[in-house]
Amino acid sequence: MPPLEKAVRTIKSLKKSDLDEVKSMKKPPSKVKMTLEVICLMLGLEPRTVSDPQDLSIKYLDFWPVALNILSHPKQLLLDLENYHMKHIECDNQLMLQITNEYLSDPDFAPKAVRKASVACEGLCKWSHGKTITFFNVGSLIFLYVTHVHFFLFFFDIISYCWFLCSQGSDEKSRDGFGTGKIGQFY
Repeated sequence: MPPLEKAVRTIKSLKKSDLDEVKSMKKPPSKVKMTLEVICLMLGLEPRTVSDPQDLSIKYLDFWPVALNILSHPKQLLLDLENYHMKHIECDNQLMLQITNEYLSDPDFAPKAVRKASVACEGLCKWSHGKTITFFNVGSLIFLYVTHVHFFLFFFDIISYCWFLCSQGSDEKSRDGFGTGKIGQFY
């Protein structure tokens, strides 16, 4: 099954109660926070500045308050994730590279590892893996297509130019340096 279909199927298998369980976590494990951080990034949500509970003078960016907000509307979140590929036809290359480099390469962000912390987050993790893989597969195909199109257009331009030079006739001074007036006829 293609990664996009797997990702959508995974989201459809999640229930509101699964997400309510995640939302009820007062001190979520790092794997849960990481999973929801990726979801927030993919949805284009920004982290909030929060104070360190140990030292209120220290501030840092945190996605957990943002994640709690989107988990407050579980049905809408599931619907947004299910329809993500329709709303985000053009993905941000930088974002996908960031997610791949910072999260997907982390062994703690593997779906099996995340499952140990939360079954619901395992589904969200699988979704983010599937979406990123789909993005890069489609991106690779588009790159190959564009590369081939540019090559053939360049080749066509060369052929057209050669045809133009050949059609100029031999009475003019030659442009090929051999006095023939025609490209490719080296006598």
